[in-house]
Amino acid sequence: MLLDKDNNGLDELDYKILKLLEMDAFITYAELSKGLNVNQSTIRKRIVSLRKRGIIRKASIYINPKKLGFEVVALLEMQVAPAKTNDVVKKLMALSENKWVTVCLGDCQVHTVTWARNLRHLSEVISEKIGPIEGILRVSTSLVIDTVKEEQMG
Repeated sequence: MLLDKDNNGLDELDYKILKLLEMDAFITYAELSKGLNVNQSTIRKRIVSLRKRGIIRKASIYINPKKLGFEVVALLEMQVAPAKTNDVVKKLMALSENKWVTVCLGDCQVHTVTWARNLRHLSEVISEKIGPIEGILRVSTSLVIDTVKEEQMG
């Protein structure tokens, strides 16, 4: 786990809780308590504190897009007019095909992880939904052939 242990006010128990939650967001307080040999009320208080401090933003699951009929996962990199970045991001966030939208430094300021049923669907998403968004200057597409590591923290 690559976390800065010097400046975030977390102790070893907090890190252990985070690691177990990372591995299984559905783990119960009772299971955490047993696995860490700590009282359930302590676990509950720690998790509440981690949430209040914004360290835990939400519990999440990973969905296999192919099992839902999305055969194509693409990484889209967009060069965006700086004055339009916020507007572009809002419009990209509204598209159900975009599962991640990030703002970055570099040649391409906005990146998305986009799911599509097939290549034709991806082409339609890019040409009919993303391309017309005012402020997008260029879109580059990479197709994901395999996801070999997938975790939130690390």
